[in-house]
Amino acid sequence: LLPQSPEDSPAPPPPPREEAPARRVLLVDDEADVADTLAEIIVREGYEVCVAVGGREAIRRLEEPGGWAAVVTDLRMPDVDGEALYAWIEARRPDLLPRVAFTTGDALGKPAGRFLARTGRPVLAKPFTPAAVRRLLADVAAPLPETVK
Repeated sequence: LLPQSPEDSPAPPPPPREEAPARRVLLVDDEADVADTLAEIIVREGYEVCVAVGGREAIRRLEEPGGWAAVVTDLRMPDVDGEALYAWIEARRPDLLPRVAFTTGDALGKPAGRFLARTGRPVLAKPFTPAAVRRLLADVAAPLPETVK
């Protein structure tokens, strides 16, 4: 018997494919007009947008399977506000912490300012511009696959 030649050996399995980054952005806001405008801009940047009306709906969405490129949430909302949503993400979905950003018209208020300083997360001030949204996504979102850009 002769030893098997290297050409006859089965090829090694291909390296595991990395899963493409999530392309969805969870947008959390209780104001429909603001959410619609922001969603339009995010879609133009190549992302899919899922709008959650308030923090309670956002939590429900975050419990569903699937990845998120970013979570952009208003800071002040009547049911579960941005601060409580962030605490939930810290406890239940810490993998998303680097992808969280806030929108607010109250960045200068003392309680909001202390909270934002503690988190160190980016803030999109209202009213916002498309360029500001683009910069925010560049800071926090998982990158889009090259074929999408």
